Order: sequence, then structure tokens, then C-alpha cells
Amino acid sequence: MFILWNTMSVNKLFIPEEDFEVLLENIRLIFQVLIWPIVITGLISNAAVLVRIILAPGGKFSMLKPFYRCALLSFAISDLMLLISSGSNTLTTVSQRTTLLWKLPDWSCSAVPFFQTVAIFIGSLTLAGIAIDRYRALTPRYPPDDGHKWPYAILFNMLIWLIAMAASYPILGMYEIDSLIVIRPDSTVYEGRICSTNQAHAALVYTALFVTIFIPLALIFVTVHVLLALNIWRRQEQSNKSQLSSGNDSQSTEFSTGQVSSNAQRRKTPHPQRCMTSNHIRRKKRTVNVILVLIFVFLVGRLPVWIFLVYKLHTKLSGTLWPHLQVVFTALTFVNAALDPFLYAFLCEALSLLTFLQTCTTKKQADVTRYNDERKVVVDVNPAIVPRGPYSF
Repeated sequence: MFILWNTMSVNKLFIPEEDFEVLLENIRLIFQVLIWPIVITGLISNAAVLVRIILAPGGKFSMLKPFYRCALLSFAISDLMLLISSGSNTLTTVSQRTTLLWKLPDWSCSAVPFFQTVAIFIGSLTLAGIAIDRYRALTPRYPPDDGHKWPYAILFNMLIWLIAMAASYPILGMYEIDSLIVIRPDSTVYEGRICSTNQAHAALVYTALFVTIFIPLALIFVTVHVLLALNIWRRQEQSNKSQLSSGNDSQSTEFSTGQVSSNAQRRKTPHPQRCMTSNHIRRKKRTVNVILVLIFVFLVGRLPVWIFLVYKLHTKLSGTLWPHLQVVFTALTFVNAALDPFLYAFLCEALSLLTFLQTCTTKKQADVTRYNDERKVVVDVNPAIVPRGPYSF
């Protein structure tokens, strides 16, 4: 799906070797240097999610609702499927000079596009379900909802897998191996293989999947997260207004007592309630920023490769620019799969690490300022404020 350029039909048996060399040598090396760490990081991080949920379910994961735990499990498996299938194909492709020749086993020519599509659909369906469930969790319910139980969560994820495999079934067997004779520059020959398909049929299938499944899921994901961010932002504004009103009432009371010295002393000591309110506001701002990052990563990591695939199948592309672009868009899907565990399973740990690095930078800058100004500077270091989980914005 993502790296199969060979939609041509083989009309001649003898083809020069240079016709299969579409990636520049230096660019291939750059792609290998960039893609290998991304794929390895994605495999390790998604495997860590499986280990954390299945083998060591204690800690903060035990406090998550069954629906979210099952969704994380399904999401990690789909990302692993994508990284293994598409990663092996892409890395094999960019590591060889004759890029268009198929080096994997014959059965993988049909299996790789199928597994890639299944993984993409499972991930998109799971993210749409998580987004809707998060919005439902934020909406007040009377009486309170205890959340989805394990049978419902397992049934929902099984349904996601069945839908994804059924939708991707037309791709299974759509690609096939063609053999041909490749002519080297020294006029010697050898047998080569390409993974090819009927371009008109592939264009019809992928366009139908893109329009009927991926686009609606992307719209659901973006729309629900935008509504979620707006809901949190409105609550933040209401909290700001309440804090301002409370502050005005407090000032009126202080002036009515006439105790100026006591008021000055109280101003020097921060009020605990005000600190808690300020931390709560910062947490909400942080949550809104995280939601915007989720939307950005989803669109950048999943949308370009689909658009390019549909465009490529409906037009006849020539030149070396398009294969390079396809590898770039494929690498974006790997980045997305590598970031998913840190955005959904280990979000608190990732934000705590970022806050720690920011704190270290702030302290270093404060030390330089104290040294240059030769005076004591009080540095206000904010604690690590992170969202408290998917159901406690």
C-alpha cells in the first residue's frame, strides 16, 4: 500500500536494470538512517504497552476503565502490525539499489498491503472510539456512569477487528508477483520479480476505502476532539471568572477590616486555594494543548499517505520525485506509530519528562541571571502538572 510503486503491467521480458533504480544513492542512505531508529522505537514502545497491560497490569493502568485498556491493547497491536509489515517492506526497498524489484517472499506481495490496510483501519477505528468515549466521560451524567464493563469493551474491540479485516479483504490477493529478466549494464542478465497489480482495480478499491471509511473516521476524530477542547476551554474561562470574582470579594473584605499590616502579610503568603486554582487552570491549558497535538499527529501521520496513494493510482507519475515523496509519507506513518504509545499510554510520563527538562533549563537560566546581576533571584519553578488520565481532564 505505502511502498508498492509497481502498478505497471510487464509488457516485455527483458528490462534494463537502471529502470528499477528510482531512489538516489545518498537519499537511500539518509532514509535508512532515519527510518531504522523510528521503526525500532515504535516496536519497543508498542511492545512496552502490551507488556504493561498484559504482564504487569498494576499501577496506573489498573485504574483505567476496561474500555480504554482494551483500546490501548488493540491500538498497540495494530501499530506493531503496521511497523512489522510496512517497516520490513520499506527498509528492504530503500536498502537496495534496484528499488522496484521485490526482495521479500512471494506470499508477502499480497499479505503486506492487506496487513497495512488492516492496521490503519484498526488504529483509526480505535482512535475514533477513544475520542467518543473521552467526550462521554467529560459530559456530566445523572446518575453517574460507571463506564463500560469488560464484556462490552472486548466485544467492541473484536468488532473493530472484524470490520477492519472485512473492509480490507478486497486487497488480499490484489497484488501478485511477476517475473522478468533484468539486464545489467555489462549485458549480463538475471531473473527479477516485481509486485504488481491492475492499476484501475486498485484505484477503485483504495478510493472506495478512503472515501467510505478513512475520511468519516478522520472527521469523527477531529470533530470530537475539537468539541472536547472547546468544552475544556469553556470550563477554564468559567473558572477564571469565578477566581476573579472571589478575588474581588476577598479584597473588599480586607479593606473593610482596616488591618493594613495584616493584609500586607497575607499578600506575601500565597493562599492555598489560589494555588490550587492556578494549578487546575494550568492543567486544563496543558490538556487543551495535548488535544491539539493529538489532532496534528493524526492528520500529519495518516492523511498524507492516503491522499498520495489515491492520487498516484488515478494518475500516471513519472520521474524520481514521486518515489522519494512516497518514502517520506510512509516514514510519517512510522513516526505516528512510534508516538502513539507516548500520546495515549505513557502520556503522563512523557509530559513529566518534558517538564523536568524545562525545569532544568529554567534553573540553568536562573543561575546565569543570578551570576550576572550579582543578586538573589527567586525562580518560580512550576511543578509537573500533567493530565490525570483520559477520564479526568
